[in-house]
Amino acid sequence: MNTQKSFRFDFASCFQNVRTCMLWAIACLAFCMLGLGLSATADDHKATIITFDAPGAGSTAAGQGTYSYGINTPGAVTGWYIDGGWVWHGFLRAPDGSITTFDAPGAGTSAYLGTVPYSINTEGAITGFYIDSGIAVHGFLRKP
Repeated sequence: MNTQKSFRFDFASCFQNVRTCMLWAIACLAFCMLGLGLSATADDHKATIITFDAPGAGSTAAGQGTYSYGINTPGAVTGWYIDGGWVWHGFLRAPDGSITTFDAPGAGTSAYLGTVPYSINTEGAITGFYIDSGIAVHGFLRKP
């Protein structure tokens, strides 16, 4: 014969047995306090926000500016910026804060054309795409 115990919490019986009700209340309170303790430790690690603009990034119209898109473990950031003529260019921000701008060979130099980096690996290789003057899209790899 196979017997199986099952557990079912019944609020009505809880109030009939004060000791059981108190144990459940203490268990629930301990569980809630555990959650509060975990969220409190997150405050010990304050976030740091660093703002920057790539040299040459336009700022006179909506949409122009600097767009960070990838970061690697050492802290190098890559992305693109849109200049005053609406041309896209790539940039690399090193962990020391220095910024290098670049364009993929063959990238268009007219509005809505150019270089768009998307990712950077731990070694510093950057991948993305560029749009040429014929409005064809190509991928690129920029070695470190």
